[in-house]
Amino acid sequence: MCIRDREFSEPAKTAYQNFMLSEPAAVLTWVLKEYFTYLNSIDYTLDFNDSTMSKVFFDTCDWLVSEAEKRVRE
Repeated sequence: MCIRDREFSEPAKTAYQNFMLSEPAAVLTWVLKEYFTYLNSIDYTLDFNDSTMSKVFFDTCDWLVSEAEKRVRE
């Protein structure tokens, strides 16, 4: 993801939104919606020096990958 100064660049946001609109049933669309929901919940900020926050972030990413794999195989 294109994070610059704690924010997604406008071109990146537009690309993700356009993809989600054009492919509403895609597993990647589900992943992106979940990921953006998570990022919104942490106000798009992440302190990698905070071990708890970092662990939650990486656990969330692992969960998204695992769930995406399950959905692709369905």
